[in-house]
Amino acid sequence: MIGYKLREKIRKALQARSEAIRKALERYNAAAKSLTPARVTLTWTSVIEQVQLGELSLLQHSRQHIRVLPWMQPLNREAARLHFKILRAREEIVRRNVEIQRQITFMLDNFNDYQHAIAAVSTEDPNLATELQERLDYQVRIDEEIAKKLYDASRLPGFTGTLMPGTHVGREPFRSTDTLPPWATTILGLVIDSDTDGVDIGNSDTPPDPHPATGETLATRPVMHEDGSQGEPEQSDGRQTIGSTHPVSEVLRRNQLVAEIQQLQEELDGVQLQQMTHNNHSLEAGTDIANLPT
Repeated sequence: MIGYKLREKIRKALQARSEAIRKALERYNAAAKSLTPARVTLTWTSVIEQVQLGELSLLQHSRQHIRVLPWMQPLNREAARLHFKILRAREEIVRRNVEIQRQITFMLDNFNDYQHAIAAVSTEDPNLATELQERLDYQVRIDEEIAKKLYDASRLPGFTGTLMPGTHVGREPFRSTDTLPPWATTILGLVIDSDTDGVDIGNSDTPPDPHPATGETLATRPVMHEDGSQGEPEQSDGRQTIGSTHPVSEVLRRNQLVAEIQQLQEELDGVQLQQMTHNNHSLEAGTDIANLPT
């Protein structure tokens, strides 16, 4: 509590500055009347009586409680979170499609680089050629497992990529002396097309060997569209500008993203349904309150 002498000092100070206080009071009352609903106005007497500044809460009605704003509602925040996760996942799928083609291109280029290197040193240094051949055989087995993963990725619903190789930047297209590794024909169904100008890589007219895990072949596999419909296998010349390779984990991550998008879409639909139900209940409750007798 404030003592008598201190109250007298505050009262005299208020009287000395009465003109400035009156102008501030007029501005406050004008602002209070403009609010919806209008706030209680103050008089000079009430201000003088409230000599403690803590009792004069002029700014109390200007506070905004963010907890009542729409973006603070749990359902709205969850819907926004799912929406942006779906957008980012779709962007990631586009990136994974690029990585799949880069991976295939790298494996084909690496295989032929080994082949040319072995042929170049086979007569001068047979021991080096043998070592290179062993390394190539080891790499081919690894690439075969990668090709299986890529084939499995191409069977996912909504797959929009391609299993056709591209052309590395700064590197010649497929040369007449290049060959295809075993996994390229048996798993991916690629074949060398020499009917066009030069040498190109295309899809085989004859079905490749069945997939080791599923027993199906790429040539007989229908294309799955995003809406769930099926179409004919896509044909592509694969002549896209591509760069270096990325690890197989990128492809596996793409598979997970497709499944996550479907799950997120289902969750978002559920959140929207809950929001609609919540709004309907609020409207019904408001109608009941409005119908109450006054």
